[in-house]
Amino acid sequence: MLPLFDSQTPQKLVDIVLNALADGVIVVTATARSARALTLHHAEQQRAKGLTMWTSPSILEWDAWLHDLWQEHTFSDIDAPLVLTQLQEHTLWTRALQNDAHLVVSLDGLASLAQSAYKRLSAYELQRDRHSIWFETDAERFRQWAKAFDQLCRDRNWTSRSNIEALLGQVVRNGALRLPKQVLLVGFDRFTPAQQTLLQHFREAGVFVEEALPTSSNVLAHLLVTASDFREELLLCAAWCRHKLANNLAVRIGVIAPDVNSIRAEADRIFRAQLMPRSLDLANESTPMPFEFSLGLPLATVPVARAALLLLRWTSRPLMEEDISWLLMSGFFHSSATETLDLAQLDFKWRDSGALSPEISLKVFLNRHASNSFFKRMRRVLKAVDESRALSDNGTYAHWSEWAQQLLQLSEWPGFRTPDSVQFQAQQRWIRLLDELSLLDFAGRSITFSAFLNLLEKHANETTFIPESHHAPIQILGAFESSGQTFDAIWFLGIDDMQWPPTGRPHPFLPVTLQRNARMPHADAAIDTELALTVTRRIAESASECIFSHAQQDKGGELRASPILEMALGDTVRTVSAVEFRQQIDAPSPASTYSQIESAVIPSQIRPWPVENIAGGADVLKDQAACPFRAFGQRRLAARPLNRTEWGLDARQRGNLLHDILKEVWSPDTPELFRMVSLDDLRNVASASRLDEALNYHIGNAFKSLVREHAEDTWMQAYLESEQ
Repeated sequence: MLPLFDSQTPQKLVDIVLNALADGVIVVTATARSARALTLHHAEQQRAKGLTMWTSPSILEWDAWLHDLWQEHTFSDIDAPLVLTQLQEHTLWTRALQNDAHLVVSLDGLASLAQSAYKRLSAYELQRDRHSIWFETDAERFRQWAKAFDQLCRDRNWTSRSNIEALLGQVVRNGALRLPKQVLLVGFDRFTPAQQTLLQHFREAGVFVEEALPTSSNVLAHLLVTASDFREELLLCAAWCRHKLANNLAVRIGVIAPDVNSIRAEADRIFRAQLMPRSLDLANESTPMPFEFSLGLPLATVPVARAALLLLRWTSRPLMEEDISWLLMSGFFHSSATETLDLAQLDFKWRDSGALSPEISLKVFLNRHASNSFFKRMRRVLKAVDESRALSDNGTYAHWSEWAQQLLQLSEWPGFRTPDSVQFQAQQRWIRLLDELSLLDFAGRSITFSAFLNLLEKHANETTFIPESHHAPIQILGAFESSGQTFDAIWFLGIDDMQWPPTGRPHPFLPVTLQRNARMPHADAAIDTELALTVTRRIAESASECIFSHAQQDKGGELRASPILEMALGDTVRTVSAVEFRQQIDAPSPASTYSQIESAVIPSQIRPWPVENIAGGADVLKDQAACPFRAFGQRRLAARPLNRTEWGLDARQRGNLLHDILKEVWSPDTPELFRMVSLDDLRNVASASRLDEALNYHIGNAFKSLVREHAEDTWMQAYLESEQ
């Protein structure tokens, strides 16, 4: 069979993939992002040919490819084991750990660690080594847990997803699977032993498997830009991106960082300010940014999903007051825009009232406020919960998943607004999460609604939501995620001796010697260095222009360029300072940049001084000197702080209560048994051993109205009891 491409003839990676697809080859990528990028290139090629429709290309990420192969096999073999989902496997690990009576920590966290250790053993084909005695305490205990986990799986013909490479290898050897003729692998920086073994089985079965390696670019030298700190480094990168886009709007730029999560917030602010400063103005409509991040966010932090979680939690237990305020003004339970304003005013009055508890139940909240359409919907939700006895009965995971959706429908979630693309995708991911939880019925156990909500919230925090790419010209992604992708220009941020190569610790549940011998990540510095060298060379060859950068210092001290850079690229790297690089791209200084941003954003929103207020006075100068922003808010926007600094009773209320108690003690109208008008009265009460009873009587009378007012607020009841 002919090779997929001629290694002697330089070709771009995209061209190799597109030619392979035209020949009917299956393309398997290392990451889902690489698969999406190659699918986009294929679509652009079809449109360039004048086509309006075409067959979806056979481009699959590795795990998705294995899943499809296993699904195809299960159709012909009814005895094939059930591959557990991640949630199902986590549940089974938790059950395996429950038999260990010596555990005094959270089973949930240990189950996640055990699951990851089991996955690593499978990837490195070390499950047989697990049957020997491990003398390290934690490793030996994990060996016992894994034994219990395997027994649970064997009893029910289940298997971990970690074993899918080994299972497919056995199926291929038996000739029980229809195999493709050719497979092209794209973007793999390294292969685990389990992957290598499976690919070898494919080759022995007659499948032509080849890896598309990046071709060497024509770059004669690479730039290393040194910045004073990380903020200046980001400013330089954003200015360079703006310079590239100004010359060519169709350019594809890759901004790569060792850890995208750690820079996301700062990078988002600086790139917005540099590339689209008007997006900083909240009055402007939301528009797609010219950049996007590769990593997603926890589903629980996406507004539409967070609103659903907060409402469901509110039906079973009190919410913190800040969560209630967010829920009221989020708009996801409103029937119109005017309702949002009404609830905002109500929230202000509520938070500006006297005694408040830090948390409040839905029932107490509804009893305190007048009715409108929002409160009517919330009362329907509360009534449905009470009538169904959801807080006391047990049910299946599928039942509670459907019930959660019903409660959200009663509340008219997600509100009156037409969802944009990101919100729609988040809603679909939310529904899929509920479906995934429904699959936990495989174990045949029932739980309470409160326990279901805890599980739902936990997995919503662990589920990463990545909206579909809008194909922004600037892609901000991690070093390992960039595999299998090519760009016109690349900027590698943070390539200093503290961040690159990335460091980590060996897995705590596996013997260190075992990990080092198997060359697992972070088991040895040499292993991480070798991988970093491979990734650095691959990134340098993925674009015709590649710039590296690092900060000269951070809050921990001075930083130097990573030695990996010289080891990977030799003397082809030329170092330039931030000032010199800024001159090369004709970028303004940071000070002038911010003045341009202010002139672009602020003048459109200047608010004139209210004619009914008299300008001037010493207080104006005092506020302006203390904080110009606060002076603007208080003097021009008439903003003022809430009339409350702490939860519970304030000093005035406590003083009034003490006054009422003393008034009762000395009042001639007090029953004679508890009256203490004179010294003789006090002596009589004390001699009768009724002093405590008398004090409790007077204190109870003073607090009676407060206790009655907050009768259904458990936090306030406990608080008032302690105050008494």
